[in-house]
Amino acid sequence: MNIIKRLLHEIENKPTFAFKEETEDYLINNFKNLFISFLKSKTYNEFIDRASNCYKFIFKTHGKGTFLAPAMDSLRTVELYDKIEYAEFREKLIHQVNVFLLGLYIFHNCKWIRDSIKYIVRKDSKSDRVPAKLRARLGQDKFRYSGGTVLGEFLFRWRITSLCHDIGAITSMEELELSKIQKFLDHYSAISPLNRIRFEKIWDVRYNSNKTLVEEFNNQDTEFDFTGYIKFQTQNPFKGKVQYNHGIFGGLLLYYIIKQLYERKENLSIESHGSGSIFWTHTTLYHQIRDICFSIALHDLDSYEENFLLHTKNPRIYNFYQNPFASLLKLSDLLQEWHKPIAQEVGQDNKIQNNVKIDPEVIDISINKKTGKITVDGLNNTNEKLKEIKEMIQYKIDKFFYPNDFIIFKE
Repeated sequence: MNIIKRLLHEIENKPTFAFKEETEDYLINNFKNLFISFLKSKTYNEFIDRASNCYKFIFKTHGKGTFLAPAMDSLRTVELYDKIEYAEFREKLIHQVNVFLLGLYIFHNCKWIRDSIKYIVRKDSKSDRVPAKLRARLGQDKFRYSGGTVLGEFLFRWRITSLCHDIGAITSMEELELSKIQKFLDHYSAISPLNRIRFEKIWDVRYNSNKTLVEEFNNQDTEFDFTGYIKFQTQNPFKGKVQYNHGIFGGLLLYYIIKQLYERKENLSIESHGSGSIFWTHTTLYHQIRDICFSIALHDLDSYEENFLLHTKNPRIYNFYQNPFASLLKLSDLLQEWHKPIAQEVGQDNKIQNNVKIDPEVIDISINKKTGKITVDGLNNTNEKLKEIKEMIQYKIDKFFYPNDFIIFKE
């Protein structure tokens, strides 16, 4: 057994793997067909084409496809054809689809993680945040949760969080070349409904009239100073060349994009979409979307460990009882060690040109439903690179997670 077979089994046999119970059969069947096809891909081109179809399908269910899908296309264009050295090549579309599926697998099979997520969802999704006009129109708790249920709320947040978590990866790719980062934003703007996005505007995106989104992040209960972290990395680039954390930039960029979308909709408007409806409310933007962007902003802070430790009072920032979405994202991101692309040929200046294949190496991730322990198999062998990956994962979980005793690496 390996993780791909486990994911295939979940998709094929669990109708609520990615949807709430009352979802129409045709949507569930479309999901099965697209994601099973993705997991069974053989060639690099098959993986890319099918991953792109998965994105379009998921984003379409929330009416955000025309705004979000182009960002992924732009990221891939830069990653494949611009500056990335082949040794560091990692296809984001393939990676993020697998993170999305892995997070669903963990949620459904690990009770203590699922319970912590449900607790936070119930605690955060208060009906008094729903505008009185909408409550009167639809009923007191009709819009308490996205999709009307706790599971629906989780799925809404997880879909966007997981499938967009590397939307800001351009800052790590292009390092100090700000003109190349702007080029990515220009490419995205050109193929999306948005006007030109300027790099400097992302850092000043407003949460509301009184504060920026960075200031709002500072107010979250994490004991972390985002402002200080951003300033330190700007003055002391990571590894001497990465000036901006891609998680923070990605969270800000995603909020900027979705805020533009919400501003084009009338507040409290309702649109029929497929078998259901989409509610466009500022409450969703200022609460659920903010929390999604916050989780993305958190997910890579520990990569620059010196900077991270300087600006936090508690290094165990991936706390499943306080920040379960960010913690699930970080865990899934760390464990996603399969379907890795390998660039076999490089052109001038060490840029990837063609002949990319997918590494056939597959690990296994199993979950004991009684103990909640997650066992990882396939990283303890004679392969030095896999050993390094295992040691890195164990180090990060030991130092930055709470709790930190739920992972077992099989000998």
